[in-house]
Amino acid sequence: MLNSQNIVIKNIMAKQQSSKWDLSRFLETLTYFEVIPFLGCLQRLFTGKEKELTQQTNLNKMAVFLIVGSFEPVRQKVVTYLLENNYYVRVLGENIQQAKDILGDQVELVEGDITGIESVMDRVTTIIYCGGVNLEHEKTDLDYLEQFVERYSSLDQQVIFDFTRPSDQLQEIWGALDDVVMGGVSKSQIQLMSNHALFFGNVSTDNSGGFASVRTRNLNPVLDLSKYQLIELQVKGDGNRYKFIIRDEDKWDSIGYCYSFETLPDHWITVSIPFNQLIPVFRAKTVPNAAAFNSSKVFSLQLMLSKFEYNGELNLQFSPGSFRLEIQSIKACGGELKPQLIMVDSQTIISPETLGITVK
Repeated sequence: MLNSQNIVIKNIMAKQQSSKWDLSRFLETLTYFEVIPFLGCLQRLFTGKEKELTQQTNLNKMAVFLIVGSFEPVRQKVVTYLLENNYYVRVLGENIQQAKDILGDQVELVEGDITGIESVMDRVTTIIYCGGVNLEHEKTDLDYLEQFVERYSSLDQQVIFDFTRPSDQLQEIWGALDDVVMGGVSKSQIQLMSNHALFFGNVSTDNSGGFASVRTRNLNPVLDLSKYQLIELQVKGDGNRYKFIIRDEDKWDSIGYCYSFETLPDHWITVSIPFNQLIPVFRAKTVPNAAAFNSSKVFSLQLMLSKFEYNGELNLQFSPGSFRLEIQSIKACGGELKPQLIMVDSQTIISPETLGITVK
């Protein structure tokens, strides 16, 4: 099987000696991803003009703080501190209207008690219990929360793509998206083998190009991965450093949430990609003011080999020429990321350390 794969790759390489830009392949790419109807997008691609991005709130790298416990003076102090430092705050309480009157509209308010906490854990990294009134009742609550945190990391997993079982449907979902869209001549494809997918081709820096990738069409239905903490890839590479990109918008030219990973030549490895380590990127430039990745609506996934890392920095493991990356599966997993549980009372001095915030 390996020899036949190499023959296929060499045949493709032999057809790519010219540095002439391929207009027909450019149009084929846009047609495949259903971009052609959007003339404004075509104009941006030809002129190189950046579109205006919708301004979104910085959610401080996805840190979602869940506030429980009803001792109001403490709760108000904690919420005020977090909002002033640009963190996302979710409050679980039994009297939402009263909480809204006190805490305002900047927090997400969910009605309920701690017995329903599992339903509000989407992207929660820290649970803060605000107490100091009824110590006996609070001890019962804290015992319940501690047990919940212990079992929370045992979430199941969801297989998004299983390439060990090739199908026509899988072949139709994935397509090549190379630097031909910006005038380059790199060329790649994804091919379903007997027990894996093979992303391969030739990446060239001619015509100011330098990336090759495969991307899914917009998924239908949209994936809801909000109960999971990370993406897990099973891959075998060639020693290159690749990028995984995931999007929570259906737009062709939108922010992608990226994670770079290294491969070992001819060795299967597991790549774990926590959602809270994804980097928002637009055309290889980071977007500091972008919203955190919304794992409840996943529209597309992408794998890329690029000469650039981010913001003009070079991928130091990049070299032009042929490449290959085998993929067995892409999964969403619960992982081992336990949320922190912190008790705060009227004697607590509110600071990053007491709220479990890592200062970088």
